[in-house]
Amino acid sequence: MSNILIVCASNKELKSVKKQIKNISHPQKNKIFYLASGIGNYQTIQNFTSFLEKNKIDFVINIGICGRSNEKPPAIQVGRIKNIHTNKELIVPIFFKYEKIESIACSENICKQKNFSENFVDMESFGIEFVCSKYNIPRIILKVPYDEIGKDISNIDFEEAADSIGKKIDINKLIQHSQKYIQKIPKEKDRSHLKQELNLSFQQYQILKHKIKKREVLNQKDFNPKYHLDEIDFTK
Repeated sequence: MSNILIVCASNKELKSVKKQIKNISHPQKNKIFYLASGIGNYQTIQNFTSFLEKNKIDFVINIGICGRSNEKPPAIQVGRIKNIHTNKELIVPIFFKYEKIESIACSENICKQKNFSENFVDMESFGIEFVCSKYNIPRIILKVPYDEIGKDISNIDFEEAADSIGKKIDINKLIQHSQKYIQKIPKEKDRSHLKQELNLSFQQYQILKHKIKKREVLNQKDFNPKYHLDEIDFTK
């Protein structure tokens, strides 16, 4: 039995997802949990952590709408998150590719102007990735670009925005992909030999592993070349 958790920021988004979950093949192999994490990273971290303390989860699917610049693909898969308030960066491991991989900015407030380099922005992906990494849970973060960054949101139909999730992402297919991944979870690559070969301290070794993982994600062909790390010196 696989325990899959679907996390959305709002109940409206979660309702849209639930409407799409029908006729999943081999349902006896899945137990699907749902969580409305709340809006903003702090609330997300608190509610998400509280849920995981009480439930064993094998895979996390985070789905929601996000702000966009002029670019409007149907959906994106998040591979890099930049917190625009703390300037901290998180790299999301690509356990399997489902949509075009993009970098996203994460804000605690509604962005009234675009003053960052990313083409997309949301308010909870940083919290989702932070908690998943601490609990070592495989995950995928998918966003449906909807409203334009910097535009007045007072006239946005949030019901319509939430419904766009089900129209842009095939939830049933996504769950099936997640189930297949869970059944064949690969072991993490053993790089312990590098610690001895390079004579690294524990801290240096952890930094090295992070940089290697960052390279693997950001050198995906989907990413803008400005994120590519071909020239990085992993010994520094």
